Amino acid sequence: MDEINWETGEGLLAVDDPIEVDDAFARNEKHVGIAVVGLALNNEDLDAVAPRVVRAIESEDVETRRLGFTAAGHTARLFGVLDPRIEQALHRFRNDGIAATALDDVLQYVTFRQLPCWLQAESVRRKLRWWILRR
Repeated sequence: MDEINWETGEGLLAVDDPIEVDDAFARNEKHVGIAVVGLALNNEDLDAVAPRVVRAIESEDVETRRLGFTAAGHTARLFGVLDPRIEQALHRFRNDGIAATALDDVLQYVTFRQLPCWLQAESVRRKLRWWILRR
């Protein structure tokens, strides 16, 4: 892995080790959210990635939370499924303005049949709104 710098955030998008992310959370690192995005991009084990994404989404730090939503969107795109733990976090924080992009990604990359009921309803609502506004 490239040299990482926790002070500047340099190299953190290359993180692929969940333990390294856990350690960063424990140290309350300023740029842990970048490492969570890196983990989502570089680790092929959704069971290892999902709890760290949820932890970022639940963070009190706005930037870490924003990057947690970014990581959630990446997991939907890369895995093509919505992990139940991430789904629960997205549901809890769906009205948080920074969750919108993650919800867009989920609706784009996860098939309608695989979506939970609340996201199926959101998908239909968005399509109806689009259809009405375009007419």
